[in-house]
Amino acid sequence: MDTNCALDYCDRPKHCKGFCKAHYGQQARGRALTPIGSTYSAARTAAKRSGTKPCLVRGCARRDKVKGYCGPHYQMSRNYGVSAEEMATVLHKEVSCHVCGSTDRLVFDHDHKCCPQPHKNSKGVTCGECRRGILCNNCNTALGMVQDNVDLLTKMIDYLKPPLSA
Repeated sequence: MDTNCALDYCDRPKHCKGFCKAHYGQQARGRALTPIGSTYSAARTAAKRSGTKPCLVRGCARRDKVKGYCGPHYQMSRNYGVSAEEMATVLHKEVSCHVCGSTDRLVFDHDHKCCPQPHKNSKGVTCGECRRGILCNNCNTALGMVQDNVDLLTKMIDYLKPPLSA
């Protein structure tokens, strides 16, 4: 099975519909399929990567980029003060959402009142003390939508309850 782009002159890895990412993009936009600037060499990339180490998070297959972590795990470490071992427990689904019990798409929840984000382009760093726990993405989004307002959540629960018959 050929793992390279369908074009004879391209040795980039196949991405979609037989083309590499660059040629697939050209084809999807209706452009002529032309050679891409520098040809991809898997050997060159492997040699370049051989000097790097794996991410510090147990079981993560990515290579380290910053301070021993891959990009996503570095962001988690920097933003929430999460250790490599804590991240590994989430990665291996050894923990579950504290609300619904799901193990899919887990995130670290924190109290926004403690460390508000003044601007959406600012660095989202928290103090690390305001972490409340681990939630699935759905539960975290639900809490965010009601802005952690307990009174509003109570009203929503009352709304969902069946009406009492008279």
